[in-house]
Amino acid sequence: SAYTTYYFRAGAINHNNVASFASVGGTQTTAGYGPTNPTLVSVNISTISVQWGDVASNDGYVLQASLASNFGAIAASSATTNGDSITLTFNNGALAPNTTYFLRVGATYNGATTYALTAPQSTSTLASFITGSAFLNVNITSVTVAWTAFTGGDGANSGEGYRLEAYSDSAMTTLISSSQTYAVTQSTLTVFNLSAFTTYYFRAGAINHNNVASFASVGGTQTTA
Repeated sequence: SAYTTYYFRAGAINHNNVASFASVGGTQTTAGYGPTNPTLVSVNISTISVQWGDVASNDGYVLQASLASNFGAIAASSATTNGDSITLTFNNGALAPNTTYFLRVGATYNGATTYALTAPQSTSTLASFITGSAFLNVNITSVTVAWTAFTGGDGANSGEGYRLEAYSDSAMTTLISSSQTYAVTQSTLTVFNLSAFTTYYFRAGAINHNNVASFASVGGTQTTA
């Protein structure tokens, strides 16, 4: 077994097929391989899921997140004793919103751990959902939406900007118009080039460090005639 101490003896065999043993001593086997090609499955506001290729002879896996690339301090971890597992997820709330984490997965072997970095090696969690969103102005060919502005930096209710999108269907599959800003103190955006007397469905979200928005539905409204 990997990372296990064994004790050895060896001896010459005589004409009667009996060995005269002498102690060789003890030694420890090395740890096994790290997980194969860990990749990100999903990134959310306060949790991340990672998957990888299974390796043999291990007794579990551990997923770790750190604010530093050298993993000097572990911000969050998730572990399993299932040696055949190929995915782990941090518990909801384990990670801070809009924060960049470095990630790695380790295969455990009787107390030893062999790590492999994820691809990409780091990512930002999504920003918190915006709050207080409402239609501020509805016109013939434009709609303005307002919300409570965030602050810059990391953590809850922080962001790098905002994005507003207008769709022609409630399932939000057909994008008609959008608007975006990188001013995190701004609390409104306007979408243009809409058709008169037409119902549109809107979503808005704060943008994280990776330029990805965490959208929340604003609802639907009809432009004026």
